[in-house]
Parts: sequence; C-alpha cells; structure tokens
Amino acid sequence: MTHTAPKLNHIDNVTLSSELKKSILKYIGESSKLGLYKLPSEVSIANNLGVSRIALREVFKELRNDGILYSLHGKGTYINKNFTDLKFRFTPAREFLKSIIACGYEASVEVIDYEIALANDKNIDDLNLSKKDKLLIIYKVFFADNKPVIFCIDTVPMKYLKNVEIEKDELSISTFDYLKNKANVIVENDVVEMTAVLEEAIPSQYDQFRDNLKCKPLIQMASIYYTLKQEPVMKVKAFFDTEKIKLSQIRKQNVYDDYL
Repeated sequence: MTHTAPKLNHIDNVTLSSELKKSILKYIGESSKLGLYKLPSEVSIANNLGVSRIALREVFKELRNDGILYSLHGKGTYINKNFTDLKFRFTPAREFLKSIIACGYEASVEVIDYEIALANDKNIDDLNLSKKDKLLIIYKVFFADNKPVIFCIDTVPMKYLKNVEIEKDELSISTFDYLKNKANVIVENDVVEMTAVLEEAIPSQYDQFRDNLKCKPLIQMASIYYTLKQEPVMKVKAFFDTEKIKLSQIRKQNVYDDYL
C-alpha cells in the first residue's frame, strides 16, 4: 500500500531551536505511523518549514545523538524504527499524561496537595536560593486506568510567581505550562538522576496510596530544570510504579572509543 507523506507545516517565527525540534518530532511521529521511515531531503524540509538549512542540521544532529534519526552516506536520513516501538520514552520533560497513554492506558492526573514553604538547605543549593526564599511545592498523582502509577513532586521558587494567586485547580496542568503561562519562564534542559527505592521513600502526602505500593520496586527520578541561560527554575521528583510503567530510552553509543 502506498502512503502519502504527512505535511510539514511552515514555521513563521523560529525563536528557539526547541520549536523547530518539536515540529520535526511531530512529523517523525506521523511518518512512522504510516510506515514512512526515510525523511525528505534537507532542502525540501527546510523550504517547507521556512527555516535555514543550518538550523535544520543542528536539530538533525540532536536527533541523531538521541538515536531518533540516523543517516546513511549517499542515501539520506532515516527514522530509527526502534524509536517508535518505545512505550514510555524516558524524557523527563515529556508530559506524563501522554506517556501513560503511550503505554496503552487511559490517563488522568490529580493534585493531592500543595504548599508554600521556605527553602531548605537542599533546595537552596539545587535552585540557587537563599534561606528567605519561598517555594511552591505541588504533589500530583498520575493514574493509568484509574490506578496510581506516578507520584510527582514539583518544586518551583516563588520568585518566579510573584503576584500570582495560586489556585489548586490550575495546578493540575503541566507545571512547565504553568510556569510558561504565569511567569513566561521557559524550560530548556535538565539534569536527571535515577535510583531504585521502596515505597518508604514517598512523602506522607501520598499515604492514602501506600497500601498499593507495599513491597513494590519503584524508580525515583530526580530532575533539576534550567532556562536557556542555565538558571535553575524547578525541581521534579517522580516515583514510578514499574509494574505499570516501563521506562525505556534510545541511547547513542560510542562503544568503540578508547577511554583511559
């Protein structure tokens, strides 16, 4: 069966490479669903998007480093088929709701609690704060088919939310979107650390779910997010029930390099 390639939508104003990358990833996803794994030429893509080939090459370089694309000399650029087979792509900035849906479940989220508290020593170091600085701490639970599978604590310095009235109902959206909408703060990258823990590591705000987690191995993901200027703007600590959520990632390997 012959498939028609999806359309590349023109980007009117590329202010950040992330906008271009987002458009390319959308195209990759649509192409993969149609079984189309070879990309059009760089010239064709750049013209359709209205961007320079230099900007496009930078994004392609990132996607090759991520293992999403690969190039064959003289033949072109291709989508890695393994990328489309991943159930939960381990990209911390990826919206958890979409990731749960990608695992085949009906997804929902609930804000269990939130608080405004003074920064402790750990947050002072991680987020470059003082002892007088306050934090917005949001406790969320993400559900798969109404079963709790991700327990997420988002910590945001209140200095980015001056004059913002905190409403619990508004906190259920992605905290990245909340920061963007309320404070025009854009997250650019993050540093993440993963460890294996038991349910005792989850804070008391989640006690109502603790019985469901007894003796289960959990993956703890701790991230610090930064702006383009590398200012720390948010911490996220998430606990994954690995019985429901399988984490996977494509990594580019340099296994043939010599290291001392």
